[in-house]
Amino acid sequence: MAAAAAASSGKALAEGLCCFLCHALFTEPVSIDCGHSFCRACIAQQWGEREDADFSCPQCGERALKRKFRPNKELENVAEIAKRMKLEKAAAGESECEMHPQQPLSLFCKDEQKLLCSACTTESKDHASHVVVTAEEAAQDLKEELQIQLQAWRKKREATSHFHAEEDMKYKKFLEKVNTQKEKIMSIFEEAQNFLEQLKGTMLAQLEDLRKQEDGFVTKLACEISYMNTFIHEMEEKSQKPANAFLKDVGEMLNRYKVWEFQQPDICSELEKKLHTLSKRCIILQGTLQAFTAEYCWKRARQIMQDGM
Repeated sequence: MAAAAAASSGKALAEGLCCFLCHALFTEPVSIDCGHSFCRACIAQQWGEREDADFSCPQCGERALKRKFRPNKELENVAEIAKRMKLEKAAAGESECEMHPQQPLSLFCKDEQKLLCSACTTESKDHASHVVVTAEEAAQDLKEELQIQLQAWRKKREATSHFHAEEDMKYKKFLEKVNTQKEKIMSIFEEAQNFLEQLKGTMLAQLEDLRKQEDGFVTKLACEISYMNTFIHEMEEKSQKPANAFLKDVGEMLNRYKVWEFQQPDICSELEKKLHTLSKRCIILQGTLQAFTAEYCWKRARQIMQDGM
């Protein structure tokens, strides 16, 4: 009964400090002719800017002849005190019941997981069959449950952190292996590239040497033909001369021409043999590269098929 009476008194006090129009604590309260008070802004908005008309009280309906507001300083001071008390309670973590203003939320309904005031349990039957305990008791129970979960999550975090550290270490070692393998692959391909470049240079140089040899042989043949043309021309001129002129030095000419004898070396056959040897090397090299490429492509295709399956 005492709790109900206190709740009723608190509710009446809260209603007495609230504006009938905005239902909030008074702000600049003013009184009208009938004695009721309202926030200045609320009653001014309710009556508007009219000057010559009958004005009725929004709360009791009594009419006034003119628009007249009297500041209610006493009520304003009490309302300000109530506002400060409300702010102090909010800062201290205390809250009031929405259904029963001025009543502290000192109880807790376990069924609905909701804070209640004492009036909520006496004036309402909503929580009659529910388990209701004090807020302190509920907080203690929930804090213990929270601590259990907190410990469990701390252990999970510790285990996860340990696992993360191990995985991070494994990842760093794995990166070292990857970088080592990368350097090894780059070194292998650089060596292969250098070898292929050198081999290409050697084989191209050999081809160029064969070309030069053939070119020299052809040039030499052209020179030999030129010499022959010169000798033939001299002998033709000699044969056309009179007997005395013909016989002069003809023996020396015949001896000189007998000494020079053209040799026909088989240069082309030798060069063909060398070119054939070089061609065989190219075929071997091409076959090796094709075999390597085919093996790589086949392994890659097989891997793609396995991944697809």
